[in-house]
Amino acid sequence: RQGKFELYFENGSLAEVQTFIDDKQSGESCIYFEDGSLSAKVFYKEGQLENEAVSYHQNGQVAHKIFYKNGKFHSQNDKPAVVLYDQEGNLFKIQEFKEGVAQGYETLFHPSGREFKKVKYLDGKKDGAEIFYDKDFNKNFVSTGNTSEFLVKENGKIGVDPSASLTINYNEKLPTKLY
Repeated sequence: RQGKFELYFENGSLAEVQTFIDDKQSGESCIYFEDGSLSAKVFYKEGQLENEAVSYHQNGQVAHKIFYKNGKFHSQNDKPAVVLYDQEGNLFKIQEFKEGVAQGYETLFHPSGREFKKVKYLDGKKDGAEIFYDKDFNKNFVSTGNTSEFLVKENGKIGVDPSASLTINYNEKLPTKLY
């Protein structure tokens, strides 16, 4: 394949525009929803995803911003490799990668924008404690991989309650496809 290719939905609206050089995707590719609005914009270099890929929820809000290097998730300068947003445009998750391997922090957020969960990765493996926060940014659960501790406030004092349980209830509709 060589040149620009267009794919269409059955209703005749444009579904995708791709460019090929020497049978490899190259340059910008755009994917559309059936109503004609932009679903995603990705960039290819010699058949591999490269630089920033952005996808959108059907309502037009940004769903993902993902950075690639040689087809792999890769943080670029001060920008994490993966940034996810909910349908209302609230930041949901950021994660750092180096050449496709989790490296640095993964952070999830409450709809209010406050951190919900934070964990550090080193060479693709969790490095240290996994910390969960409530909506008021109070640390309420810590997991170190081997042990988990629920931090309980009672009469203004913080203690550990081994019989406590944690229910994580974050029911946002998140994008299901990463480009």
